Amino acid sequence: MATTEGNLSKGIFWASFCGLCATVIGLGIGRFSFVPLIPAMISNDWYSEALTGYLGSTTLFGYLLGGLTAHRLSEKIGSANTIKLSMVIVTFVYLGCFQPFSYPWLIFCRLFAGIAGAWIVIITPGYIFHRTDPKYKARISGMIFSGIGLGVVISGYIVPNLLDISLSTAWLGLGAASGLFTLVSWSFWVPLKKLPYVTRQSNTSESYQLNDNPKKTLVIMLLSAYALDAIGYLPHTIYWVHYLVHGLDLSFIEGGHFWVLFGVGAILGPHIMGVAADKYGLANLLVVAFFLKAFAILLPNLSTNYWSLVASSMLVGGLTSGVVSLVSATTLEIVGKQHHKQVWGWMTISFATTQAIMGYGIVLLFTQTMNYSLLFYIGCGCLMASVLIALKLRLSIVH
Repeated sequence: MATTEGNLSKGIFWASFCGLCATVIGLGIGRFSFVPLIPAMISNDWYSEALTGYLGSTTLFGYLLGGLTAHRLSEKIGSANTIKLSMVIVTFVYLGCFQPFSYPWLIFCRLFAGIAGAWIVIITPGYIFHRTDPKYKARISGMIFSGIGLGVVISGYIVPNLLDISLSTAWLGLGAASGLFTLVSWSFWVPLKKLPYVTRQSNTSESYQLNDNPKKTLVIMLLSAYALDAIGYLPHTIYWVHYLVHGLDLSFIEGGHFWVLFGVGAILGPHIMGVAADKYGLANLLVVAFFLKAFAILLPNLSTNYWSLVASSMLVGGLTSGVVSLVSATTLEIVGKQHHKQVWGWMTISFATTQAIMGYGIVLLFTQTMNYSLLFYIGCGCLMASVLIALKLRLSIVH
């Protein structure tokens, strides 16, 4: 019995670790590692402030396209192959941007970084859940999405230190890091049809329908809260390092240190949320998470002392990845393992749509006003709306 439990534990850890490797690449590096590069690209005269901001928004648009195509692509070539393809794309995107070849080329690369990131986020949890025991869903989800924070920490160290050599070296360093995590986890991504113990589960899935579904209201409420979260976190994930360096006159190294703290929070957040959710319930934790995130986003408007910036960095980081893991696990709880990939895809599309539209809006608003405080107020307001929806969701689940 002890041997069996030990093997199960090892299997869960290895599966979760490989899921972590995927999110390190897809979001930690593919999405968030671009943030500390933004002020460096401006200072090195690669592109203007406005053009660099729109590169970040293009990644968000790519994330939307990835959300729209993930389910169909995975049904065509398989979940494992989709994940492998995504990891390779992100690696080559960074290696291919080591010089400012042309603005359209960089737009193309950032677009595909966003597409591949969405494929990974949508496909990876469902694939891992099919290969593990669902009763550990919150903790497994927590470990998978802590990869976001690990990728941020890696970029927070790589970018500022390699910038001392050159901006090109920083791009190549991120590409090398992505390649390393790809190689480490490559052998794990086996097509589900080649695994006999999940073949039956995988092939019996039917399309999930919302019409006349008793859980329709729950799905829509969760989707709405998550969409508002996508707007709320934009100021920190597009302009946080920009704000620290250009708004508060900190150095690139200091800005990088705060970005590392964002990443440390993003590593710890999913684990803390996973353990707490197993004890107190997913619906309760969603309410708490949205409220704390709203406060953390507003915090720079209340105080810019060192510890306030530390708290804002770590809390927003922890709750960025933490909320993703909570919403993914809550989706699993509402619709079950068979429909998780499809409905989680809807959640991601909703998130990506509002993120892409408002990402361009945030950049346009900032270029017109140059007002960081306004961005933080908007983010806080959206998260407070998520709190209200999450409260209603909690009551609906309880009853």
